[in-house]
Amino acid sequence: MITTLWQSFDEWAVGRQWPGRVLVLGIMAFLTWQMIFDENHATIMSGINLAIHEGGHLLFQVFGEFLCICGGTIMQCAAPVISAIVLMRAPDYFGIPFCGVWLASNLSGVSVYVADARAMEIPLVSTGSGEIIHDWNFILSSMNMLSWDAGIATALRLSGALLAVASTIGCSEEPSEVCAIAVSWVEQ
Repeated sequence: MITTLWQSFDEWAVGRQWPGRVLVLGIMAFLTWQMIFDENHATIMSGINLAIHEGGHLLFQVFGEFLCICGGTIMQCAAPVISAIVLMRAPDYFGIPFCGVWLASNLSGVSVYVADARAMEIPLVSTGSGEIIHDWNFILSSMNMLSWDAGIATALRLSGALLAVASTIGCSEEPSEVCAIAVSWVEQ
């Protein structure tokens, strides 16, 4: 099965224009670098992710308060997964790892939000009128897990970083060469 999948990748890549993809791969590598070394980074994806997050609240509001509040994060993380599934069916083997970096950027962003659950210091955005609720303070308090905020945030941040690295490597034409370059940078 793996051999068949690899042959499918090879057949798909024939005749593809790589200069634009190299640029996108560079952007993905830069986003990955930011996710790992700067937890407060902001990119063009941050605005897209925020819009999808807020749309998730609107979409899930029919399911009651708890799911409405969870809906922002659910939608924010589901959008890249759904996009990857669509690209897998296309097939677009370059777009799938891009969706992985997109999901990783969401996990990184959510980790900052979760880490702020007790302090509630980050500025919040709301699509409606009325009281603004800190999603993760509400979610974790409702589940008697507010004291777990730092651990959950760390797990999300690490998961995002690992996914971003794996997706960036998976997007390259020769993943083994990318790994060798990464190891040589770390050793310097």
